[in-house]
Amino acid sequence: QEAVEDEQQQQQQPSALAEVEQDQQQEDQQQQQQQQEVGTAQQVHQQQQQAQEVPLSVDVAAQHCMLYMSVCAVKSELMTVLMETYGKAGAEARAGMDRYAASLAKAVGPTNSTLLNLIRAPPEGSKPLLLLMLQALTDNTKPPQELVAACVAFYTARKDVSLLVPVTPAMPKSDITKLLPQFVAQLSKQQLRVLYRKLTSGVGGDQQHFKSTELLVALHQIKSTAALRVTTKQQTAALDVALHAPEVFPVAVVVQTIRRLESMSPLPQLFMRSVITALQITPKLTDTVMELLRRLIQKQIWLNDKQWQGFIICCDKAAPASYPVLLQLPSNILEQAMEKLPQRHWHPLLKYASSKECTVPVYGPTKEVMNLFLERLQKQQAERAAAAGITSGVTAGASTAAASAAGGRSVVKAKGPAAAGPKSKHVAAAAADKASGKPEADKLARSSSSASRAGSSKAEGPAALPATAAVAGAADNGPQQQQQQQGEQAGAETLTMSPSADQEQQ
Repeated sequence: QEAVEDEQQQQQQPSALAEVEQDQQQEDQQQQQQQQEVGTAQQVHQQQQQAQEVPLSVDVAAQHCMLYMSVCAVKSELMTVLMETYGKAGAEARAGMDRYAASLAKAVGPTNSTLLNLIRAPPEGSKPLLLLMLQALTDNTKPPQELVAACVAFYTARKDVSLLVPVTPAMPKSDITKLLPQFVAQLSKQQLRVLYRKLTSGVGGDQQHFKSTELLVALHQIKSTAALRVTTKQQTAALDVALHAPEVFPVAVVVQTIRRLESMSPLPQLFMRSVITALQITPKLTDTVMELLRRLIQKQIWLNDKQWQGFIICCDKAAPASYPVLLQLPSNILEQAMEKLPQRHWHPLLKYASSKECTVPVYGPTKEVMNLFLERLQKQQAERAAAAGITSGVTAGASTAAASAAGGRSVVKAKGPAAAGPKSKHVAAAAADKASGKPEADKLARSSSSASRAGSSKAEGPAALPATAAVAGAADNGPQQQQQQQGEQAGAETLTMSPSADQEQQ
C-alpha cells in the first residue's frame, strides 16, 4: 500500500507543477496587457499634446465652423451651442466664427425666436458674436421692434449699452439723450464711431436723431450724475473720436460747434481742448481760431483758470500767428502769459513787437513788459557767456601748462589788460571784482564804457541788429563774439521798443 501511495503521489506532483506554470503564464500575460495599455495611453497623451502645440490658423478654424454654422441656419436651436462654444474658444476659433456671423444672421432673420432669446440672455463670452450679427441685421435697415425690445431687455438686466448701438435708429431720441453719458463711459472708440454714424444718419426714410452740430455740442455738455460717473478722460476720448471723424463731423460742423459753445456761460470744461485739437487736425482753421481768441480776451478769459491755461497752450501751438493776439492782452495779463509761455517764444515775440510788421499798437505799459523780458534774456545770455568764458580760460591754462611740461621749458604769460584778448579782459575783470569786493557801481561803469566803445564801432561799421536780434545772434555765435554783442545790446536797449512812425501816429 505504501508503494502504491508513493506512486500516486509521484503521479500527482507533475500536475501540481503544471498548474503553477499555468498561473505564472497568466500573470505574465496580464502584465503584458497592462504595459500595452499604459503605452497606448501615453501615445494618446503625446498625440494630444502635439495637437495642442500646433497653432490653429483662422482659415482652418473657419473651415471647421462653416459646416456647423450652415446647419444652424436651418435648425436655429443649434445656435445656443454655437454661442456657448464661442465663449470658451480661443482667439483663432472666434475669428473663424466671426467670418460667417453676418451670413448666419441674415439666414435666420431679425425676428428668429432663438436669436432673440440669446440676445436677452447671452451665454458668457458670446456678446462679440451677437454684436456682429446685430450689425449685419441693422446695416442700412431699420430694425424691427422685436429686435429692439430684446436689446432693451439685455440693457435692463445688465446695464450694458453695447448691444443698443445697432438699434439706436429705432429708439426714441429722449431715451438716447439719457443714455449718452453711458455710451461715452462704456463704449470703445470703434463702437463710438459707429454710434455717431447711426445717430446722425437716417435709416429707412426716417429723419436722423441728431444733426452733427447738435451731437457734438451734446458731447461737450455731458456731466456725471449720482448714478453714473463720467470721467474727464472718457469724455476727452469721446470728443477725440468725434473730431477725428470728418465723415460725420466735417470742418464746417466743427466751426459751428465752436461758435455755439463760445456763447455759453460758463464755457464747457473741454472747450479750449477741443479748439486746440481742431487746430492741430485742421491747420487751415488758424485764422478762425485767432478771431476766437480775440473775442475771448474781451470776455476776460483769464478769470477762468482752466480755460486760461487752454488759451496759453493754444497760443503756443498757433505761434507765430498768435503774437498779435498776445499783444492785445492787458499789460499785467501779458506778463502772466509770457511767464507761462515757453521761453522759445520770447525773442520772436519781442522782435515782432518792435518790427514794422506789427499790426497791433504797442503802448507804454506793454513796452515796459517787453523791456522787462528783454532784460531777462540779456541777463541769461550774459550768464551763459560768462560761464563759457571761464570754462574756455581754464581749458586754455591747462593746455598751456601741459605743453610747457612736455617741452621742458617754462612759458611766461603776459599779464595785465594789454596782453589779454577781448574775452579774457572781461573774465579777468570779473574775477578781480569778485576777489577784491568792488562795489556794483564799478561794474556798471565798466559795462557803460564797453557800451560806448560798441556804439562808436557801430558808427563806423554797418548798421547793427536790434537788441532782440543781437540776443538771438549771440546764442548762435561763439563765446568770443558774445561779449561784443552784449555791448551792442546795452547801447541799443533804449531803442528796442521805440514805435515806428506809423505806430506813433496811431
